[in-house]
Amino acid sequence: MAPDQFYVANDHVSRTKLGGFVENDLLWPIANVMLYDGSNLRVAAGGIAYPNGVLLTPDGKFLYVDAFNERRVIAYSRDPASGNLSQIGSLALPAKLDNISEDASGNLIIAGRTKPVSSQIFRVHLGKDGVPQSYETIYSDDGHIITRASSGTIYGGHLYIGSSRDDHMLMCNLK
Repeated sequence: MAPDQFYVANDHVSRTKLGGFVENDLLWPIANVMLYDGSNLRVAAGGIAYPNGVLLTPDGKFLYVDAFNERRVIAYSRDPASGNLSQIGSLALPAKLDNISEDASGNLIIAGRTKPVSSQIFRVHLGKDGVPQSYETIYSDDGHIITRASSGTIYGGHLYIGSSRDDHMLMCNLK
């Protein structure tokens, strides 16, 4: 948005052991996305089970949030004047989702894992209205090449995958 304005995933709002149990084990959707508008921090979207990745489109019209425990990406339209968000749709994916990037065509690139050490990268296709329509898996590994994919991005005909556990990045050629 601006150097002093941003959205951030507040993946856990609880501060107690009971609250942690409610969020992590019972998967209650009580966490949120916060907006810092240059002077104040406030809740922009709530009721999310472990929001993780956040991506604001370059034109500032849409915000996408991964809900790790819900295994879905949530789309919001954004009021440019206030920064307020309105949910416009979501799409379930077969993995616990991590960070989001965008490819040159405006598709979302989302890292995730179907099993504790596996790595998957998904390309999510959006409708003209910004709502996620479908997805395709563009990379999948059971954890032998790279474990726990946490980020993926496409640049120069290559897919770059980062891991939350490995100390290296994987580069793959795209077909």
